[in-house]
Amino acid sequence: MRSSYRKATLLGAVVALFCAMAVADDASAWDTDPLSTVVTNQHYLCGKDDLPEGPIQGDVPKADQDSGRAQQGYNCGLSLLGYTPPTWPGPATARTSPGSQE
Repeated sequence: MRSSYRKATLLGAVVALFCAMAVADDASAWDTDPLSTVVTNQHYLCGKDDLPEGPIQGDVPKADQDSGRAQQGYNCGLSLLGYTPPTWPGPATARTSPGSQE
C-alpha cells in the first residue's frame, strides 16, 4: 500500500512539474517588465489614405500637437467597407431618445 502511495505521489509531482514548465514557457511570450525597450517595429501595411503613427506607438510628438496634425488622428490598415444612412424622418437634432426631457 505504501509503495502505490509513493508511486502516485511521484507521478503527481512529475505531472505538476511538466505543467509548470509548459505554463512558464507560454508565459515567456508576455513581457511585463516596464523597464524593457519600446517596441518600434510595425507589422502592418498602410494604405495611401492612412495617417500612420510615428516610430513609437501611442506617442504624440510635440510637433504634431503644435501643427494640428494630431487632431486628424492616426490610423493604418483601416478602410470603410460599407455605409447605411439613417432611415428616420427629419433632421437628427429633432430626434429624442426614449425617456428624455424635451
